[in-house]
Amino acid sequence: MEFPNLGQHCSFKICQQLDFLPFTCDLCNQSFCNDHKEYTTHQCPNHQTRVDKYVPTCPVCESPVAVFDQEDADAKVWQHIQNGCVDIEKKKAKKRRRCRYRKCRDVPLVPIKCTYCEKNFCIRHHLPEVHTCGKFSSSHRIRPGNNVARSRLLKAN
Repeated sequence: MEFPNLGQHCSFKICQQLDFLPFTCDLCNQSFCNDHKEYTTHQCPNHQTRVDKYVPTCPVCESPVAVFDQEDADAKVWQHIQNGCVDIEKKKAKKRRRCRYRKCRDVPLVPIKCTYCEKNFCIRHHLPEVHTCGKFSSSHRIRPGNNVARSRLLKAN
């Protein structure tokens, strides 16, 4: 034997296999081989005390609700709903970024908001002249040679 101090023997009574990469059980702090690393295979005495934790999700907004030890999960979800939980449909409406120009199906990564009507548009339809903005008056329209309207538009932005 070249390395007598390398590795550990499996703590399972029947196995006692020498393992060079042993697993340590987080409940009983004993070393086990790959075959006996699970709680049920090495018959861990603390297996029954382990409680699997889960994070409950809100049925209204589908977001996770934090629940700590010794707290009732149902009570925490109810408290989350009472403290201003936002409906999932309202969340989806906020995330709507599709171009508002009729017949345009583009969904830009960064939508451009019109300064007049405050709707989101893609890069092709973001100008008020292009999407025929209702709040964009005719005095703002840029015509060839109309430098006064152009300067007003530049000052407004």
